[in-house]
Amino acid sequence: MSDDAEEYFYEWYNGIIDAVNAIEDDADVESRKMKLNGHVARLALLFQIMKWATDSGDMQYVERDSVESAIRMVDYYEETYRRIQEAIVINSIGETKEAWLSLLENRFTSGDAVIAGRKVDMSRRTVYYALDQLCRLKHPLIEKLQHGVYRKLMTENTDAPCTIALSSCQDTVQSSQSAKVQSATTLKSEDNE
Repeated sequence: MSDDAEEYFYEWYNGIIDAVNAIEDDADVESRKMKLNGHVARLALLFQIMKWATDSGDMQYVERDSVESAIRMVDYYEETYRRIQEAIVINSIGETKEAWLSLLENRFTSGDAVIAGRKVDMSRRTVYYALDQLCRLKHPLIEKLQHGVYRKLMTENTDAPCTIALSSCQDTVQSSQSAKVQSATTLKSEDNE
């Protein structure tokens, strides 16, 4: 790499290392992030080769713009990965995890979650994965208060998937709700009358 490309590369990677080092619980560290430097270096080389093939660069060193392009590509894939993971968690809640959530109090420990998980045939690993993922959602269903202590977050739409399990009344019978749906044309015609 050229000097400025190498400096840019290490500045970017040191940011990742600082973020990983700031994580207190080693179980929360994603090993995938520690491999990104290798991916960026390989992609930067590919971008430099493409520049050379189109006569807009040489093969003596990898230039800074090739490194920047590689970082942008990896950042794109990381964001895509995050969105896919969130969608998987939301779509995989299912009846088992809803039943699991409904067994938990509003404030609970990871031990409580493991015990409740056993009751619905969830493995310990699945429970910890679900806790982590449900905290990381764009609109989280639970919040980590401190190491091993969580609380359920209430949402506005109480008929949405999983929110029945988040209800503070665990033993109440669910009542059905109805709502009148009106279109804009219906409202307009009623206003004219």
